[in-house]
Amino acid sequence: MRLLPLTVVFLILTLSPMAVCADVMDKLSAADRARVEAGEQVLISTSIAGYPWPRAQIFQRTPLPAASVMAVFFDYNQAFKFVPNCKVSRISKQITPVLAEVDYEIDLPILPDESYTAENKIQRVPGGGYAVYWRVLKASSVESSAGSLYIEPLGEGSVLRYTNLVKPASKAAILLRTVAISQMKDTVNAIVKEAESLQAKSPAIVKGRVHAMETALNARQ
Repeated sequence: MRLLPLTVVFLILTLSPMAVCADVMDKLSAADRARVEAGEQVLISTSIAGYPWPRAQIFQRTPLPAASVMAVFFDYNQAFKFVPNCKVSRISKQITPVLAEVDYEIDLPILPDESYTAENKIQRVPGGGYAVYWRVLKASSVESSAGSLYIEPLGEGSVLRYTNLVKPASKAAILLRTVAISQMKDTVNAIVKEAESLQAKSPAIVKGRVHAMETALNARQ
């Protein structure tokens, strides 16, 4: 695994979508890109100095348009219904139409449940895509966490790139490294499956969520 300095990681997590997101798969090898295009989920993990868990980047495609998938993710209050091991997801503070604080509670194996509040911000990105950035404001057992979800058009569908870098507060949490990465992979798959299932069963609901998301993005403030 390639080791990156923390300054580079900071830039990766904080640069604007226009600077970073010309193509969510532009850093993938030809082989990994082909796997994503073939419908496989691809994980790229990078060890970071001072972090017991690696930075995880997960790529996955879907036949749905980017707006439909992001609109499902953007409805934060519904996440507990489909994200694995998520017991609570609730907007606790709507700061602006595109910026919200969201309370989550996650059921963890062995350790006590994890409760945390994340600040989520959604943006449009060039080429018809969307991005949500998040950072944890407070947590019961996480020292820091920041990441993003990019979704952009790919052929007739779209592709997701989920990035997360977590620093657990407990030294014992290093034992859950594999579990944590598996949870991230399952979360990305769950977002895709929920969007696809909802589109098949209730396209009017998806249309309504897309409208709510676009209304928030148009308001911006």
